[in-house]
Amino acid sequence: MMFPDLTHIHFRYPDIPTMISEDEKRYLYWLASKIYTGQGVIVEIGPWLGGSTFCLAAGLAHNSLIDKKKIVVYDNFIWRQFMQQRYPLPIREGESFLPFFNNFIQEYSDLISAHQESLPDENISDDSYLANRRQRDEEIKQLVKHKGSDKVEVLFIDGAKSWSGMKYLLQEFNRYFIPGKTLFVCQDYKFWGCYWVIIILEMFSEQLSIEHILSNNTVSFKLDQPISENEINHIPDFSVFGIEEGLQLIENAAQRLDRFGDKLGGRIVRINKVRFLFNKGEKESALKMFFEIEKAWPLMLNSNHLDHARSWLSGQMSDELLDTTWTKFKRISRKATQKIKNLKSALVK
Repeated sequence: MMFPDLTHIHFRYPDIPTMISEDEKRYLYWLASKIYTGQGVIVEIGPWLGGSTFCLAAGLAHNSLIDKKKIVVYDNFIWRQFMQQRYPLPIREGESFLPFFNNFIQEYSDLISAHQESLPDENISDDSYLANRRQRDEEIKQLVKHKGSDKVEVLFIDGAKSWSGMKYLLQEFNRYFIPGKTLFVCQDYKFWGCYWVIIILEMFSEQLSIEHILSNNTVSFKLDQPISENEINHIPDFSVFGIEEGLQLIENAAQRLDRFGDKLGGRIVRINKVRFLFNKGEKESALKMFFEIEKAWPLMLNSNHLDHARSWLSGQMSDELLDTTWTKFKRISRKATQKIKNLKSALVK
C-alpha cells in the first residue's frame, strides 16, 4: 500500500498544537492501530508539544492485538523563539516545555515514556534558519540513549535537524532494528530543506525500500536488510562530504519518488540541492540551482515549498532574488491561480 487511503480514518484529536498535517495525523493513528505488530517498540524523535505522540498513542490504545503497549519519546524539550510564533507558551526561550508536553498527552500517559535527551548538531555558517533551530553545545545535557533492550519496530523521525544528528540516530538505534520489519517514518522527507535526511537514507537505498508515501511531507521506509555498524560509522562528517556525491544522492532520491508516481514529491526533494549547496559554501551554485528548479516548475503545480525556499534564500543573501522574465511570470501566475482556487473553494462552502 504505497499510497495508503486514509480518508476512512477518524479518531478524536484534541486541541494540541502541532506542525504535522491532517493526513499525517491519520497516518500515525493508522500505523499504530493497524500496521504495528508489537515486535518492537515505537520510538519517536522530536514530538514537540505532543500532537504526533497523541496520534500514535490513540492508535496504539485501539490496537487490540498488542499487549505490550509503549511509545518511547525523545526530545530536548527546549523552547525556541520560532515555536513561540506557532503557539505562545508562558515560558522563555531556552526553558523546558516538557511539563506542557506531559499535560497535552496526559490521556495516554500510561503508554508514553518521555525522555529529555538530545541529538548532536553541527553549526552551519550563514544559515540563520538553521542557527535559530539547532541546539547549542552548552544546552546538551544528555545525548539520546535507547532505553532497555527492546527492539524498535517503528522509528518516527521528526527531530533529526542536522547531518550529525541523523548519523548519530542511526548509530544509536541500528542494533535494535528488525530487518524486514522496522519502519523509518521520516516526517521531513518531502520538505525543501532537510537534505541530511534524504542523503543519508539514500546512502542505504539497497537496504531501505519505500513503504508509504503521503501527500504531505512524510515518506516511510522499510528496513529490508541489515545495515552494518561499519557502514554507518563510515558516513563522513558533513564538512568533508563530497558535493557531487550529495547532489547525485538527492537526485537518486527524487527519481525514486518519480518512479512511484509522486512527481511533486520528487520536485520538492530536488529543492534540497539548493540548501545543500548553500551550506557547502557554494552560494552562487545554490542560486543558479534554485533558478533552474524554479524555471522547470510546472505552472499549475503547488509551489509552497518552492516559495519557502525562495524566501529563505532571499533572506540569507540579504536581498530580494532577481527574477528572469519567465520565472517572474510563472510565479505571479501561480499565485493568481491559487487565489482563484481558494475563491472557488470558499464559494462551494
